[in-house]
Amino acid sequence: MPAQLPIGEAPRPRHRSLAASARATLREVTDASSYRAVASQVKYPVGAMLVSQTVLTFGMAAVLSRLLGARAFGEYAVVITIAGVFQLVAAFPVEQGIPKFLAEARQRGEGEVRAYYAAGLWTRLAAGLTAMLLALSLSGWLSRAYGLPGLGGAVGVAALFLCLLMPLSLYFLACIQGMERPRRWATGSLISSLLVFPLAVVGARHFGQWGQVGLLGGIAAGWLLAAGVCAVLARGALGFLWAGLSRPHLARLIPFLLPIWLVPLFGFGSKTIAKSYLALRCGPVPVGQFEIALALLLHMGMIHQACMIVLLPAWARLYARREGAALLRSVAQARGALIGLAIIYGAALAVGGHWVVPAVFGRDQSGAVPAVRTIGAVMPLMIAGWVASATNIVSDRTVNIGKANIVWFSLAMPVSILLIPPLGALGAAVGWLVAYAVFAWFYISRARPFFREVSSWVEESAAGGPRS
Repeated sequence: MPAQLPIGEAPRPRHRSLAASARATLREVTDASSYRAVASQVKYPVGAMLVSQTVLTFGMAAVLSRLLGARAFGEYAVVITIAGVFQLVAAFPVEQGIPKFLAEARQRGEGEVRAYYAAGLWTRLAAGLTAMLLALSLSGWLSRAYGLPGLGGAVGVAALFLCLLMPLSLYFLACIQGMERPRRWATGSLISSLLVFPLAVVGARHFGQWGQVGLLGGIAAGWLLAAGVCAVLARGALGFLWAGLSRPHLARLIPFLLPIWLVPLFGFGSKTIAKSYLALRCGPVPVGQFEIALALLLHMGMIHQACMIVLLPAWARLYARREGAALLRSVAQARGALIGLAIIYGAALAVGGHWVVPAVFGRDQSGAVPAVRTIGAVMPLMIAGWVASATNIVSDRTVNIGKANIVWFSLAMPVSILLIPPLGALGAAVGWLVAYAVFAWFYISRARPFFREVSSWVEESAAGGPRS
């Protein structure tokens, strides 16, 4: 991380008011050049993720909902929820940090790249195997606690791909991201979806014979093949696939990742608690309805994630080089384009949810429409917070990420638990709306020191001062 500019060395930019920040964001959202600039950089990963994640989240939820029916799909959602308990351990956020470290390490030579890759790989395997051991020990007990005693084996199979196979695939893709090879990343993402989705459909079509274990076993087989393909692609980007553990690099990686771990902990934890409470108070059908609303929310989130495949390592590189003008311009363009897309997508769901849900998920899921409308309002708030959160990753301020997710969880859970008994899936969605409103405000306010720091580099450069 570059050294902080000492106070008095250069004048600090004036602190912008909230109203001025809102006006600036509105200008970015309505600036067509932002959309063109971002699209030119991220077209390959966005195109690939639009296809792959649309298939794996939005598409899979739609197809399984239609093939299984409301009750069996609700039970499938409960099984995934139970397996999500073990995914909390496996979700140690190696994939969120390793692209930044690899992007920086590339400037120092292959030895540094190899060392950070190995530290990340060992961390990923340790987290996944620990989660699987817990799953093997506790899946039967938890399935009985949720009132589904015959689905302990299904929970174990779900944990296999959620905790080990899928995260390993994503780790190899994150390494490709860190090497700034977007076309190769796009190839791996597309192939993964084309392997997982057909096998899931096969399991769903034979659900009457194979049950939940057969359905989830097909998904696990797809992720096993995907992990192999992504490993081969990562080797092509890195030049190697195995390396010995470097303790100094591990010692730097782990503290950086620990605050970010609160994101999956609270994210998966909140979904698990909300869906568990829905199942206990309202039955499996509202769980499936809330799962549909979340699938649509994640569909918008994956557009942001696809953009970050290119932008996050590029921002980390610009930050390390103190290239303030280019960094500020890129962040502003991404912010305008992503928030603009979230507003359009969210408005489409809020206004046309009563058409979207029956057309995509089937008429027996029409009960999900109120939750889907609410999720439409959540989208711009979520994206505004996520764009601001990226500044904490590139500038090593990950403590802010941990604090933001504590705030989010502290609001989402009480509101959801209060509203689920009378409102069902809609109550959980309203909890998400309230939490994301405060979450966005928190991240945006905590990003101000980053922008002051980078703006001071721009002034320093304009005055002919040193850049390093």
